[in-house]
Amino acid sequence: LVAFDRVTRDSFTLKVVARELRGRLWVYAMDTKELEARAEEVTPAVIIRGEGAIGGPGCKYVDIPINDDQQILDFVGCGLLSGRKYATFVFVCVEEAMQAWDWRSDPQGTLVAGPVIEVPDVGRAGIQWICKGPSCPDPEGTPAGAAD
Repeated sequence: LVAFDRVTRDSFTLKVVARELRGRLWVYAMDTKELEARAEEVTPAVIIRGEGAIGGPGCKYVDIPINDDQQILDFVGCGLLSGRKYATFVFVCVEEAMQAWDWRSDPQGTLVAGPVIEVPDVGRAGIQWICKGPSCPDPEGTPAGAAD
């Protein structure tokens, strides 16, 4: 489960729940214009290398130990631009798969294309942040897939 909790012009928060009991996590966002221009698809190896990631070091999570508890991830210093869309990607690798010598070139794990952040154009009063995708909150703000 991947869902937005908070989005501002320079930051956002994601809530992630992994199915694995233990593992390592990589998360970042990519400008969809960059994504469209890429000749190759986004793969786990691309995520591990951080190719195309927006923002500075505070706007990505790299090789973070996790478990199957809910992870609340704050991304700061992202520099989200008006009128742009940003795709989020989450990769979880179980520690057993990381024991292989070539795990960085051919990582085994789960790659999820998370929700998309849409930043409104500047000067368009009354426009709110938009989240599109199956893991966006419902109108009451409850993340998709959350149990009542």
